Amino acid sequence: MPAEDDVLQQFLDLNATLENIAYKILTSNVANCPETGPSTGLHVHTTYDFPEGMRAEAMTRLSIGPTPFVRHIIPGSPAEKAGLKVGDEILSIAKIDMIEGERSRQFYEVVSRGEWTTGTTSITFKRGEKVDTTQLTPHLSCAYKVHLFFDDKVNAYTDGEEIWVTTELVNTIGAEESLAMIIAHELAHATEGHIFKTPTKEFELEADHLGMKYILAAGYDGQLALAQWTANPLNHKSQTEGTHPVFEERWRALDKALNEFK
Repeated sequence: MPAEDDVLQQFLDLNATLENIAYKILTSNVANCPETGPSTGLHVHTTYDFPEGMRAEAMTRLSIGPTPFVRHIIPGSPAEKAGLKVGDEILSIAKIDMIEGERSRQFYEVVSRGEWTTGTTSITFKRGEKVDTTQLTPHLSCAYKVHLFFDDKVNAYTDGEEIWVTTELVNTIGAEESLAMIIAHELAHATEGHIFKTPTKEFELEADHLGMKYILAAGYDGQLALAQWTANPLNHKSQTEGTHPVFEERWRALDKALNEFK
């Protein structure tokens, strides 16, 4: 079994990988998303985001506590431009003081979600012993959050509003273009409302088709993404469900989209 510090670092690394890819796709496809909202590239955590047995280790190794601390900053995002850094403790947003305890991150999410919609917002933070204030100006993004969760199954899915990806999938896939295709595929299911309809083979093929469109809009190499998808043995498994197309059908949909949208 991996040591606790390895688990902590894995969690941070996998989250950063997933969030960086998702940010590129979500901010590049505003025109393709029926639901949009403000995005900052700022991700926080508290000790209460970890299982009880790991909180002491998280507090020591990550220098965090029961209030929101910056966990990850997306490169080039509004949060980075505002000068925020990993490890900063968020003290207040728009002069609304953060609280501490089990509800601290929930409180942060509620406050920030409301304030980001107002445009430029002041954030007071503590870095070491120094307290400072900066101005953060969000920009528009597709409003479908992407989450990582620990699971030993290779899986990704959407509930139509958010997208969920397992740690095992990110570990197994690895390549950025391949992960981008998976996120974009689930985003397409969300944008087209497939989850609220009876599953069909056509919906899966449509998600492949639009997913390629979405990664191309984000600047990914579609030819490389298709090559990686083709080489992945997971995509060659035969399908017994009538609602899922076989490999050849999916390949044709992806290749058609690559030629259509490139």
